[in-house]
Amino acid sequence: MFDKQSGLPHSTTTALAQDTAGFIWIGTRGGLARFDGQRFQVFKQTNDKKGSLTDNYIRTLMALPDGKLLVGTNVGGLLRFDPATNNFTRLGTKSTGFGERIYGLSTDGKGGAWIATERGVHHLLPNSNTITNVWPAEGVVGRAFSVLQDETGALWIGSGDGLYVRRPGASRIERLTFAGEIGAALDQDIWALMRDSKGRLWVGSGTDGVVIIEGDKASQIAALKGSSAYIKHSTVRAISELPDGKIWIATDGSGVITLDPSLQNPVALRNNPERANSIASDTIRAVLKDDQGGVWAATELGANRTFSRTPKIFTISAGMPNPRRSLISNEVRGLLVTHDNHIWTGFSNGLIDVIDRKAGTVHHLRVTGRHQGQDVKALVEAPDGKILVGARGLVEFDPNTFRQTSINLPELEGKPIIALRFVGNSLLVGTYSGLFVWDRQKNKITHYIHKDHDHYSLVNNEVMNINVIGDQVWLSTSGGISRFNIKTGRFTNFFNVSGDPFSLPQNYSSSILTAAGKMWVGTYGGVAVASLNNPKPRFTAITEDDGLSGNDVSALLLDNNGKVWVASSNALSVIDARTKSVRTASKTDGVPVTTFNRFTAARLPDGSLMFGGSAGLTVVQSVIANEKQVSAAQLTPTTLEVNERLVPLGATISDQLPALSASTRSVRIGFSLLDYSAPREIRYSYKLEGFDKNWISVPAGMAATAAYTNLASGPYTLRLRAQVPGLSGVTLERKINFEIAAQWHEHWIVRGAIVALVMLAVFGLVQLRVRLLRRQANILEKQVQERTRALSDANTRLDQLARTDPLTGLLNRRHLTELLSIEHDRATRLGSEFAVILIDLDHFKSVNDKYGHHTGDTVLEATARIMQTEVRSIDSVARYGGEEFLILMPGASVEQAAAIAERVRTKIAEMPFFADEIMFNISVSCGVAAWERAESTVSLMRRADRALYAAKSAGRNSVRQSLSKSLAHNEF
Repeated sequence: MFDKQSGLPHSTTTALAQDTAGFIWIGTRGGLARFDGQRFQVFKQTNDKKGSLTDNYIRTLMALPDGKLLVGTNVGGLLRFDPATNNFTRLGTKSTGFGERIYGLSTDGKGGAWIATERGVHHLLPNSNTITNVWPAEGVVGRAFSVLQDETGALWIGSGDGLYVRRPGASRIERLTFAGEIGAALDQDIWALMRDSKGRLWVGSGTDGVVIIEGDKASQIAALKGSSAYIKHSTVRAISELPDGKIWIATDGSGVITLDPSLQNPVALRNNPERANSIASDTIRAVLKDDQGGVWAATELGANRTFSRTPKIFTISAGMPNPRRSLISNEVRGLLVTHDNHIWTGFSNGLIDVIDRKAGTVHHLRVTGRHQGQDVKALVEAPDGKILVGARGLVEFDPNTFRQTSINLPELEGKPIIALRFVGNSLLVGTYSGLFVWDRQKNKITHYIHKDHDHYSLVNNEVMNINVIGDQVWLSTSGGISRFNIKTGRFTNFFNVSGDPFSLPQNYSSSILTAAGKMWVGTYGGVAVASLNNPKPRFTAITEDDGLSGNDVSALLLDNNGKVWVASSNALSVIDARTKSVRTASKTDGVPVTTFNRFTAARLPDGSLMFGGSAGLTVVQSVIANEKQVSAAQLTPTTLEVNERLVPLGATISDQLPALSASTRSVRIGFSLLDYSAPREIRYSYKLEGFDKNWISVPAGMAATAAYTNLASGPYTLRLRAQVPGLSGVTLERKINFEIAAQWHEHWIVRGAIVALVMLAVFGLVQLRVRLLRRQANILEKQVQERTRALSDANTRLDQLARTDPLTGLLNRRHLTELLSIEHDRATRLGSEFAVILIDLDHFKSVNDKYGHHTGDTVLEATARIMQTEVRSIDSVARYGGEEFLILMPGASVEQAAAIAERVRTKIAEMPFFADEIMFNISVSCGVAAWERAESTVSLMRRADRALYAAKSAGRNSVRQSLSKSLAHNEF
């Protein structure tokens, strides 16, 4: 979305056009802007400048075939912009009967234009400034809101009191009338006219929706009537047919309504605060199809651009324009494609969606009972067609009625299930506590776990994915991969070995597949590749250094073309399995900003791929792999500044820039690839031949500008480069020539004389200055050393003050909160444990009241030293409040933390304190809590606080542990 913050003169956008050079023009209520994909060149009304706008409120725009632009204003009449001068010329005057408020413009097919104004319809003759009156007759008042000359030559006029037409070859303009509801819809102000590719005339009215006229018949679609839930009696401002045959109808208050080519399936595109990429506002004034297949909408809060067709990579999410096709949540955790092409999607909190692709609908489900609230990461289709869902145990769904039944298996009761796979009649179940194999014929469950001294046991108990390759079963775990012999129950394990370059690059693995005769393993150290024929695989890694989007591989999928798709935490890459070359998808391909979740991927029967993430379900269509991108956009200079003054470049920008005078001191050449699909993704560089040794890269986020100062006279060649990222990315280059005229002192005779004089003078000055400079250099060197030391000391002190409590020297609350968040993220990712101890000094207020705050500070410092002495080296201690302390213990269980808390409590209770020779003791109360999976830091601290409260309630000077969060409400 583009608004005033993006560079527009005003956020309320009112008109759109694309000129012959490819620039996008956006009219607003505060001026006019030309957009090149990176920067806006703004034009505004300036009363003391000839050739400026006559009004900042732009109502309509139309590009002319000669590169010029017609600009219709609110009260400033009609203007024509000439890119050769960057000036506006006013056409027509009120004194000649020409209106000052311009509502609409339409081409006459010959280089001229039809103009709808407050005084009727006029004709700008081709290649001239002459404007003639067309309708109504002289002396008659009639407002025209829209005008259209169609392919037959008929001239259609939308006026304030209905629809008029001048038939081909006729001179008379007649009013069209129809009976009944259609007549009423047309007997009012007509704001929009469009003739589609099938010859139908679309007419948009002020309050009664859209009428479609074919020949002598007129009709209205129910969804496009003024009273419908789509139109809501909003004014129809614009109607456009897209290249794929879809119809876009822009309204003044009800957003955009789209129809497919069969004029069915209406969808309302409206602002949705929950979707960052929804349209900016429901008030639309204009729409535009650009030459790259994009569609622009001018709204009350900015200009939006979207694809006119579904991109090759797109995302299904919550809050889609059509609610029937929206997901229940964006956090996709599990995926399954069934035999009948239904997509079962698991989410956090026990939610499930079933996507019926044929019907285009989504069914929302939720696991109940003890399973509710559990992330649904594992789904599998049973041989009988039932769907088994992993939650806290197993749930069976009937795919026809969606009735659910909890499967009673004591061995799996209450265990979060993260992987499911059928192998013959056996169901393999992956959990955080090992692998379970359920022989459904014998109704027998076998549990396999890792045993430290058994090399043939499971490599790690966290079984995250189950893969079947040929007749072999492979398990992905957080500690490596295992090949499982289901008959013998033995495992062959492969994991990272320090110092062995041919072992797995990292133990945390997500997916395993085969391609081009090799095994491919997704790990958090990149993609590991090994030969299938070697009983002891030797792995090589494909990593970020090879172009992979990220080393933290969440999932692998094989497409129909034998390419391996890699989902890392926030991007998609594709690897040619034979050459191992890597390409990375980008926003230009349609990839959303998201985090792809672990082992959440599936392939559809048509070859399309799906990846689940935090933004929903990302779909990669099957046709994308073999497509080659050909950019129709032009890499071109868009601005030229000489001596900080803007120089017009003209309508057609050639490879030769205008000649630059001898007074040229600075040259700034802005350039851009006029590609609007994802302009922020394009990377630019430039190089001035004979001047720059290497290409100069333009930093991401900055408009591409080649800037040079004090160039000598002579000819120059500037090379421009644009690199479009993505799966089919291209690199475009262009050479631009310019020449700077010579100044008088640049002739060789003058230069020779000057050089000789300068050399003599310099020689004398150098000798004189050398001695002085050496003395100054020594003085400066000493000053620099002293100031460097002072700055380093100051930075060290500032860093310590920002992180520590000034009284006790412990970490402060803010810094420990950051460490707690980091430890929480690490534990969530690795499945490790940690604990916290919340400590409060008993009756500390009485110490301050009885002995004074100085003694209280001494007590705080002493207890802080005891805590630091008694905790482990990896623990962190912080002053959490006035007399409250917090200890963070990575890798500690609740029992380990309680033991240390008891040690701290005992040491403090035994330590004597003195105030004016009076001895007293102090005690502390401790609350201990250990983190549980999927628990937030807020919940953990709340449990620790409850445990502290229990210790206080028990008489103080004690340690209390928190129970698990599921029992927290019964804890005390």
